[in-house]
Amino acid sequence: MQYFNTWSFGPWETSTEHLPPNPDLGMTIENQRSSEAETTKVMADHDEEMGDTNFMETRVLGARSHIKANDLRNDPVLKVFLQDLLEETVKDFHETSIDTKNAANGTLEVALNLRRDFQDIKASYAVLASSQRETQEILAALMNSQQELRNQVHALAQDITQFKSPRKRTADQLSGTSEEDIGAFTAEIGRQKNHIAQIEKELDEKREECVYVNNSHQEALNEIEQLRSTGQLFATIDDDAVISQWKELKFAISNLTRQRLSRPNKNVPRNYSRKKYFSPVSRHYLYFLGERDYVALVFQGVIWHFLSSHILKRPGKMWGVPLGNAIDGSFRGDNLEPQAPEKYHILRAHVCTVLHQNYSISTTEIESLTEILNLQISPFYYGHNMVDLEAALNKIITRAFELGALMAQAKARYYPYGLQLVEDKETIDESWMEIPCAKPGKGQAIDILITPALIKSGNSDGENYEEKVALVKAEVC
Repeated sequence: MQYFNTWSFGPWETSTEHLPPNPDLGMTIENQRSSEAETTKVMADHDEEMGDTNFMETRVLGARSHIKANDLRNDPVLKVFLQDLLEETVKDFHETSIDTKNAANGTLEVALNLRRDFQDIKASYAVLASSQRETQEILAALMNSQQELRNQVHALAQDITQFKSPRKRTADQLSGTSEEDIGAFTAEIGRQKNHIAQIEKELDEKREECVYVNNSHQEALNEIEQLRSTGQLFATIDDDAVISQWKELKFAISNLTRQRLSRPNKNVPRNYSRKKYFSPVSRHYLYFLGERDYVALVFQGVIWHFLSSHILKRPGKMWGVPLGNAIDGSFRGDNLEPQAPEKYHILRAHVCTVLHQNYSISTTEIESLTEILNLQISPFYYGHNMVDLEAALNKIITRAFELGALMAQAKARYYPYGLQLVEDKETIDESWMEIPCAKPGKGQAIDILITPALIKSGNSDGENYEEKVALVKAEVC
């Protein structure tokens, strides 16, 4: 049996070769081996004498011997070996204890960390659960909002559907047929844009003209008020005042017809009442009502013919007082006047001035004529509110009453002329007519009477009634 050094894990002989010499023993390795053998023998003899039966079997350098335990205890080499072994064991145990302690501390720290992590996870789970509840609440609110949005979209879709129906009817009316395609409608929009641009240009021109008209009108009103305050029987009516109010009325009529009565309609039903109002304006009014460029012109002629026949040539209408044949017949033609024109117009001017000083313009007559004209025009009106049409017509008729009152008080005769041009098949006379648009037909025949002429005969002194001058030319086409 070989002894091994626990430090080097080799045979004893080999492991002890590197040990320093022992000065106390004063022997070599060979002497040491002999001494060990002798010591073993002595210890065996001693044990035999003492009757000790405790032997230890060992092998030294390949030899087998029986050695007593006491001899082994006293062996200095074995003591050194055992002491080294003990120290090594203690050291290993100490290091193992330290490692175990460190491992235990690490395990404890890991456990603490795990506990903290578990608490953090638990807190995070609580936060997550709270967030989940909030998310569910938000989701529920979102679903409610989505439902409300769907309801709103549904309501909007219904509104759009309801809007499309009158819009389609409007498009059908605009095109004159319900089978117009998108291309024709687009072209119609382009023409409308050009038409609007032209209207805006004309509007700018009319605004400049209105400034002059308003100034003249105000001067005339001031003059009339001064004459009324002085008690004079006759007012000196200035031509500019009459022209100013005439152009104001003309602008109001043109503005209404171009904005709200310019849509073509090719399916106008024939009836006697409509023919009575339209035929004096144009013999082919049914055709022109279906043509975009001429619809507004036809309605201008209709309104002017109505105002001239019922107001401007009937001075008694202004104050709602019957004047008798002597006065009412003044604008019906010279052949119906019972006396000389000079005396007749002086009487007419005197009576109308007295009426104007003592009566206001009749609102009852204005409302009655507004209702009559509205019945004829409203079927062709394409505005959103019929009340707007009636209000516009009321303003136009009121202006006509004011103009008629001014003309009736003048000793000079102011009157509209040319109402029978179409029926009499007159031709165009550029001395007192003008053509504001492209003529639809050939030759000099009058196709549409747009505006009558404003004619003046006589003067403020009540003389020269045979002399006539066109203050404003008639507009024909």
